[in-house]
Amino acid sequence: MRRAITLFFALALTLGLGGCGHTHTWTEATCTQPKTCLEDGVTEGEPLGHDWRAATCTQPKTCARCGETEGAALGHRPLEADYWTPSLCAVCGAELGPALPPDFEAVYGLRVNMQQGETYTLTVPCEKDADKLTAGQVKITRCEILPALENYVCGNGMVWNLQGREGYEWRTAAFDIRFDDENCLNYGVAGFGWFTGDYYHMEDKAPDAEEHQSADYGDVITGELVYKGKRYDTVTVFNGGWDQWDYGNNSITGHADAAFLVPAGYDGCIYGPYDYTLEIPEGRSWPAIADNSWLFFRLA
Repeated sequence: MRRAITLFFALALTLGLGGCGHTHTWTEATCTQPKTCLEDGVTEGEPLGHDWRAATCTQPKTCARCGETEGAALGHRPLEADYWTPSLCAVCGAELGPALPPDFEAVYGLRVNMQQGETYTLTVPCEKDADKLTAGQVKITRCEILPALENYVCGNGMVWNLQGREGYEWRTAAFDIRFDDENCLNYGVAGFGWFTGDYYHMEDKAPDAEEHQSADYGDVITGELVYKGKRYDTVTVFNGGWDQWDYGNNSITGHADAAFLVPAGYDGCIYGPYDYTLEIPEGRSWPAIADNSWLFFRLA
């Protein structure tokens, strides 16, 4: 009897020391679950917890490990577009919309159509018979960018005494015009004028007396513009007229100069000749009547 009891305990001890013989098949811990045996569900340790990444303009708060999300995306914070910069997000810098189209094209439907060195035709009435037209040949003879010095000397040697400013530059241009057709010889030329404008922010309102003044060196228009978020004062100076009647070549020639004191890098100055017999409504300016038969040069 004692021997049977001894054998029983020996067997029990053997079984206890050997266990059941099961080997766990573990799955790795996740953000929400600890390390777990696939077969018997036994767990070990703790869940890892989420590894959160902050929400962005386009994505909600997101776990970098498992992809779970919480809340909503922040959404973009758009900055206002201008003529040079598209609408951008103040947070992430993403482009949200295009830059503003220039008024010259978008509002007035006009197109720049002159290049330096090329010859173009300007048709104006004759002086002695307004029902007859004469065609002048126009050429942009000069287009320069100059430092904003105190004095600027135009093409005909006239000095424009205007104080330059730091951060500014002169954008200058000149054109010549020549009439020599049969109608010009027989009936003369009523005349021509010249205009200036802003490619980006253009208005058809005439400048008032304080803004547009005549001086010894030509006409002066003062104004202001906003360029890349900063406001600048501007000055436009221009003059011109008939140079001479060339009897030897049976022609009449004219010349005009313009200089724009603008922020450095500004490329929105518009300049050109036109038929000055055209009537512009009172209080308005040339954009009110211009169309794409006119000649436009951009000092870009």
